Amino acid sequence: DVLGSCAEEHEHAEGAACCDSHEELLLGDGITVAVLDSGITSFETAKDISFVDDAEFSEHGNMMAETLINEVPEITLYDVRVLDSEGKGKYSDISEAIVWSVDNDADIIVMSFEGFEASTILEDAINYAAQNDVLMIAAAGNDGLEKAVYPAAYPTVISAGSLNEDGNISSFSNYGASVDVFVNASAGTSVAAQHVAADAVRYMQENPSATDEEAREALVGSKSKDFTPVSGSADSYVYEAV
Repeated sequence: DVLGSCAEEHEHAEGAACCDSHEELLLGDGITVAVLDSGITSFETAKDISFVDDAEFSEHGNMMAETLINEVPEITLYDVRVLDSEGKGKYSDISEAIVWSVDNDADIIVMSFEGFEASTILEDAINYAAQNDVLMIAAAGNDGLEKAVYPAAYPTVISAGSLNEDGNISSFSNYGASVDVFVNASAGTSVAAQHVAADAVRYMQENPSATDEEAREALVGSKSKDFTPVSGSADSYVYEAV
């Protein structure tokens, strides 16, 4: 992890006792994360909503939630379903889900799926979240190519790629100018996005007055992405980044 817990890093003057607030710090407490995925059925969530008409569920959403909860167990978790049982979702549904997450006071939106074209449908929702100071994190994609996928390619979204055990970019991970940060995640860029979200939670907990731009800079440094807004509004599809 690039960020440690406040309880571990906090310092006092020599001989002074540690304050109760740091002794009792619970990782994730006070931070709300909206997991846009295939649904969460194995963990308790503070709010849940589905934008998908499918009675069956894949386990992808549960895997993402488990990864996140293992790192920051005290987060307030929103289950925002945008993928069907086959791991497929529509830009229009995702856009509605992003707006819902912002309007319901999410601090972070994490999205472990990839689409292959830009669209104003998605772009408008991404801009709405950024304007409302909500940090967005997405999987860079598992195609093993130097290419942009969406929503990860948007400049206000942190794109998370994967490193293998040797510290090199995983063979399956997308790479290139559109990827902001790489973390150890042999299970895929979906999991990488959750690790980065956990780091973001810790940063926000330590820096409660920080903006989403400050959190993004803490996580990825000064890296920025070039992006040209599109004029088309086609309703395309995304696929879970397995």
